Amino acid sequence: MRGAVSQRVLVTGASGFVGRSLTAKLLAHGYEVVTLSRSPMPPSLAGNVTHIEADLLDAAALTAAMEEVSIVFHLASVAHVYGPEQDELRRIVVAGTEAVLQAATAAGVSRIVYFSSILAQQAEEGSAQATEYGQVKLQAEKILQASTAIEAVILRPVNVYGPGMQGNLQRLVQMIGAGRLPPLPALTTRMALVSVADLAQAAILLAQQASAAGNTYAIADGTDYRLHEIEAAIYRAWGRRQPSWRCPRVLLYGAALAMEVIGLVRPARRGLGLRTYRNLVADHCIPDTAALEQLGFQAQTTFYQELPALVQATGNPRTDA
Repeated sequence: MRGAVSQRVLVTGASGFVGRSLTAKLLAHGYEVVTLSRSPMPPSLAGNVTHIEADLLDAAALTAAMEEVSIVFHLASVAHVYGPEQDELRRIVVAGTEAVLQAATAAGVSRIVYFSSILAQQAEEGSAQATEYGQVKLQAEKILQASTAIEAVILRPVNVYGPGMQGNLQRLVQMIGAGRLPPLPALTTRMALVSVADLAQAAILLAQQASAAGNTYAIADGTDYRLHEIEAAIYRAWGRRQPSWRCPRVLLYGAALAMEVIGLVRPARRGLGLRTYRNLVADHCIPDTAALEQLGFQAQTTFYQELPALVQATGNPRTDA
């Protein structure tokens, strides 16, 4: 592969949470970056990239985006927090990946680094916790791996944290800060996390390493997180006293069920629902990251180190609603 300074790369889904971080890090490494997404890039990045605002299935836009590109970082996907419609999920994740592969092959791209999900591992293993999202991500992986024209590298991140994050972890930070979350049961649920900055750095590493071609890599920051410890840390970060009592588990389930019903009627008011409840009480997949570490990856931060910045980015949830 050519040196980073002269290398032209494409980032799909670049305007999203992870895409913005990856784009910034690629620019810092000296890459020439083309970005493609349905939304504009933030002003801090817009002047330093060639941005194409288009749908992932716009063939003409994909062809233009691939011009003189040697590596594609394929991030474009669908947020899965509230379970998108299956047709839309498959359109973006499966058909979108097929379109990216076809355009990249025609353009002579040498490598695609695909941002999949640790949920694809659950689907691959036939886990009872496997989701539709994980299954379509696994299907997209197989599409790329079947190509003989382009090197495919699969990256399976766990839950990603950082300023601007969305999902259950962000809602936990917001709800504790706003005083709207009752003390959780004494949950020792295990989970794995990774910072958005470490994820971006790992993707660049996989783009550069010749030996990564054709392989799949799970990524986490290596910390053994327990939910009750995360909860306590968030209270401390907000400067709030954590209540000494604990919510009975059955009461938490009842509240989650009620919020699920409210969310069906008024999606804008959706809060802690049944999916969030299941994520709180069940251990998450703890991946084996040895393969990535053998390439030289080492996480530079933890959720606890980043928590003050996450709280600051959240603002004042008591007044910002």
